[in-house]
Amino acid sequence: MVDLFERDLKNIAKTTDLKTYGIILYNEENPHIVQLLRDSDYWEGLSTASGEKFFVFAIKPKEGSYKFPNLNNTLGFMVPIWEEPEINQKLLESFEIKSTEKLPLFFIFTKVDHFLLKQQISITSKTKEEAYTELRDIFIKIRKEVSNLNKEYDEHDAQIHDKLAFILTKSKFKKVTKKAFDVLSGIGLIEFIGSKIF
Repeated sequence: MVDLFERDLKNIAKTTDLKTYGIILYNEENPHIVQLLRDSDYWEGLSTASGEKFFVFAIKPKEGSYKFPNLNNTLGFMVPIWEEPEINQKLLESFEIKSTEKLPLFFIFTKVDHFLLKQQISITSKTKEEAYTELRDIFIKIRKEVSNLNKEYDEHDAQIHDKLAFILTKSKFKKVTKKAFDVLSGIGLIEFIGSKIF
């Protein structure tokens, strides 16, 4: 696992040899991700899945928390508000996210001239094994695209990023579809629809 600080992130962006890379953003609220990243066998498996040309880094920002707003010594509407540590502000700007409240996230960055294109996806798995499978499948697909960068591709870097971003888009769609299917089958609607069709 490679833990990064802000200065390291800037150095990666300036590196001329590294065109595209991934970053896992997580915190201690995601114990299954912490276990996944600290387990050398799982990390080695993810490293193999990502290949030699697509590097993946992990960043653990300072953890925020929910707090109740204090309105003139009352607790307002008793609705907790996310409080982001000040130290995370530069990281939020770099990743163009509002807060670290909805971690873990996986990002793909691609350098295009002087710009850095970004695509992200939430890691929604609830166990270490599910998270490993989710990330491994994404990494394998990215590895296949990245392995062709110096072969038959004459594409512009932005087109390459679009192909990598599409992998994450398909993964998001698959997760949403599966969730909808699970909900519909949970209330018996899938069986009901099926019986009307057949």
